[in-house]
Amino acid sequence: MKHPPPEQQAPAGLPAIDSRRLHAFVLAAEAQSFAAAAQSLSLVPSAVSHAIRSLEEDLRCVLFRRRGPKVSLTRAGLRLMPFARNILAQMDEMRHEITLIDAQKDCLRVILPDVFCARLLPTVLPDLLESFPAATLQIMVSHDPVECAESLRSSRADLVIATAEGMTDDLVRRDLFREAVAFHAAPFHPFAKASVLTREELRSATVMTADAATHEFIASQFFLQQFLATRLWLLHSQESACELASAGWGIAAIPEWVARPFVTSRRLVQLPVRGPRFERTWSAFWPGNTQPSWTADVFLSLIEMAAQAADQQ
Repeated sequence: MKHPPPEQQAPAGLPAIDSRRLHAFVLAAEAQSFAAAAQSLSLVPSAVSHAIRSLEEDLRCVLFRRRGPKVSLTRAGLRLMPFARNILAQMDEMRHEITLIDAQKDCLRVILPDVFCARLLPTVLPDLLESFPAATLQIMVSHDPVECAESLRSSRADLVIATAEGMTDDLVRRDLFREAVAFHAAPFHPFAKASVLTREELRSATVMTADAATHEFIASQFFLQQFLATRLWLLHSQESACELASAGWGIAAIPEWVARPFVTSRRLVQLPVRGPRFERTWSAFWPGNTQPSWTADVFLSLIEMAAQAADQQ
């Protein structure tokens, strides 16, 4: 263990200052009375008198002039008073901070897309609550990167799971998994039996997306803005796109892992489409001036594993 150089060390034999004695010192100085300080501390006057005397012995100086029931500060007492008040104020701040940490250490506030709530949380929550039985979760749904970033900066959320688009550079990023978006249709759809589909053929179909990023890619990169506006729908959720596509209302452009249960149950088939492929990375974000709690770290690891398992099923 390294020790500070001699000039930085406390004088030999000087004991640590007891905060209770400092508190009695400040109260007695402000009230100019040991009895009044004792009343504030719910002690007998002799206990305060003993605390002041012990503090004077620790500091090796006289702090008060004693004149009957009234006391006043000596020159040493006047010089030490600002330090005592500052020490006590810092200790109060530390106690308050510890209280906040203790209150929030088992509380996790997360913002994530709705499809994560529907598909991944049922797998994640049992393992998380088994590891942290006292943990409380606040799950919020948002797809707006500006809103998500502001929630982190204002401490309304501890974590955000989102793509990097629109998230600011002042946030810490941890990549979780990548997903690929593909076209899916009901088995009885005319395109379901095609060996290969081109963009030109898909322009005649109703194509449904469920988030702004996918919608923009399909419109600008895949169809090159050459489509009928009524044929490209932006829905409120991935589940809605899957359900409508399985009912034959159109083609759903959704992540492969989201569509997989529908494909496994033969309610949807993935279409072999020739054209640019849309892939993206989902990441966790948190403020750069904070460190994720142990609960948060385990939560992210479970989300990562659940997403990989869903992609491989």
